Amino acid sequence: NDDSVNPFFLGSNDNNPIQLVSQKLIGGKNYFPWARSVIISLTLTQIGFIDGTIPVPDPDSPQFILWTQCNMIVLSWIINSVSLDIGSSIIYIDNAKAIWLDLRHRFSQKSGSRIFELQKESAYLVQGQFFVEDYYTKFKALVDE
Repeated sequence: NDDSVNPFFLGSNDNNPIQLVSQKLIGGKNYFPWARSVIISLTLTQIGFIDGTIPVPDPDSPQFILWTQCNMIVLSWIINSVSLDIGSSIIYIDNAKAIWLDLRHRFSQKSGSRIFELQKESAYLVQGQFFVEDYYTKFKALVDE
């Protein structure tokens, strides 16, 4: 039995207050890259806590305690991966899926002004002093978003 595929398995490093992703969520401007990074980071075992594929067990079930521990770890990772302002608005939500849905609802809305901003930024982007690789990376990030 391989514990590492058990959704309730916590490795020795999982209790550390690690930063889940390298860039914190600051709002709508970086929501999509942030969300993608979180999904990639959680895909190995804990993705089910934010997408709902690991449902909350019955409170009388022995798995409820395990689910609660893992859910709290995922909560702490998410809270530590957002700005202080956003973190203070989600700190009292006790379910990782609920936090995920709240953040998605708040920041994933397609905004006409954001689309215009991205189009303008990509239209005015010039290589200038950038190395070709840096210019291409910046351009690709704008196009992908």
